[in-house]
Amino acid sequence: MKTILRLIALLLFGEGTILAQESQTWSRFRGPNGEGKGPHLNFAPKPTMENFLFWKTEIPGDGNGSPVIWGKSVYLQSSVNNGIGRTLVAVEVSNGKILWSADLTGAKSKTHAKNSLASSTPVCAAEGIFSVFWNGENLLCTGHSHQGNLLWTTDLGPFKSQHGAGHSPIFHDGKVFVNFDQDNKAEVVALNAKDGKIAWRTTRTAYRSSYSTPILRTTPSGKTEIVVASTAGFGGYDPNTGKETWSIPTTHGKNPLRMVSSPIFLPGDLIFGGGGDGSGERQALAVPVGQNGAKPAWQDFKAFPYVTTSLALERGLFSITDNGFMTTHNPATGEQMSHIRLGGAFSSSPILAGNHLVIAISEAGDMHLIDTRNSRIKPHTLPLGEPVFATPALHDGLLLVKGRKTLFCFGNSKIHVEGEQR
Repeated sequence: MKTILRLIALLLFGEGTILAQESQTWSRFRGPNGEGKGPHLNFAPKPTMENFLFWKTEIPGDGNGSPVIWGKSVYLQSSVNNGIGRTLVAVEVSNGKILWSADLTGAKSKTHAKNSLASSTPVCAAEGIFSVFWNGENLLCTGHSHQGNLLWTTDLGPFKSQHGAGHSPIFHDGKVFVNFDQDNKAEVVALNAKDGKIAWRTTRTAYRSSYSTPILRTTPSGKTEIVVASTAGFGGYDPNTGKETWSIPTTHGKNPLRMVSSPIFLPGDLIFGGGGDGSGERQALAVPVGQNGAKPAWQDFKAFPYVTTSLALERGLFSITDNGFMTTHNPATGEQMSHIRLGGAFSSSPILAGNHLVIAISEAGDMHLIDTRNSRIKPHTLPLGEPVFATPALHDGLLLVKGRKTLFCFGNSKIHVEGEQR
């Protein structure tokens, strides 16, 4: 029936029209399994701030954490009271109204200039909202109900890094998983979502603090693995026991590099990730997923971003580099296929809306709408007037963007055709 309805819609409105699809839950950093892909975004052919902005809401405090969505609510974190507090904020997706905020204690602490004291992204499930907060000394994991009630708080222990924190959890089968990576210490931690009790902690090789968010993998035998990437390399873990099922170490250049971006799967049973540091040194590699000790299928030491996470598209591996170049590489070989200057500096990761629209937002707040079908089409750009370091979210034809102070909602729940609502 859904297929028939879609065919009717295409006949009525044409293939080029952006149509509303069924709502997809953007419940974690970069959406379903961290792929950075969501439903079509509804907008007029020539979007402006006047006809594209649905609502905007000032969020108390400051923070670079990305928004997530569950049901009719958007959730995000913020650092309040001039850095001595932390809060989880719930916003109604239909109108931008703040529904509630849940406050926790914190303290000021040193971070990188591009970081904040609230740079983590929560994860949502029917059981609640699960967050990682840094109180300036220790990393805490919390569980809240969808009504804002604190269910539990678990202290994961001291956290040390010259750049501050920014760890985002994931959820699977009643457990919350955190890649608790810091300078000279690394663990994967699993907590029971019901009560916050630690189910297991597994030690990983430690080098320099990394911030990548785990993803899930279904093995050929049908089992689920938690896949983690860091300076040390890639590894798979049994979600029930924490047992490491495979690992592939990275080959370092001059120094072990921080992995800020998150891993993604590529065609051909490959997993891709990369790292870097402030010196400009970079490393990106694709390795055969699940093959213990395997050598990289390919690696690159200059062309890929340090902070932003790439996208696996039909036309290739798409990236936005930290200094504003759009690149496409062959996912099987790493060969560069395109290299186009976009401009600006980027910390927010690009996301894909529908089949061919990439949204990429610079640190200055310039939002680029990129048609991946033709690299010669100049991206349509809208200035938001506010710095953006968080990765946007997609929900039911809407785009949620967190600026340093403001949550923006773009699009409309109604289909736009040639500037008219139908």
